[in-house]
Amino acid sequence: MQNPLIAGLEAIQSGTKELVSPDREDESYEAFQAMAEALIEAKEAQLLYQLAEQRSMSRETYGHVVRIITMGGLTPKGRDFLR
Repeated sequence: MQNPLIAGLEAIQSGTKELVSPDREDESYEAFQAMAEALIEAKEAQLLYQLAEQRSMSRETYGHVVRIITMGGLTPKGRDFLR
């Protein structure tokens, strides 16, 4: 399994601006949650220019990330991190 942070940063570097959570029953749901949390931390570490998160209000998945939207892509520090 690929590192969730690397997977997320590579997706953003390739031009992906919106990442949407799969259904909770999908086998990739937990991997998406790990990637989303890693990207939120990456923003705090200044690896990304802008990031907005939408979290679930549903009782079953309260607080889980539903959608990540990025603008501006990776910072120079983020691009260096991927190298």
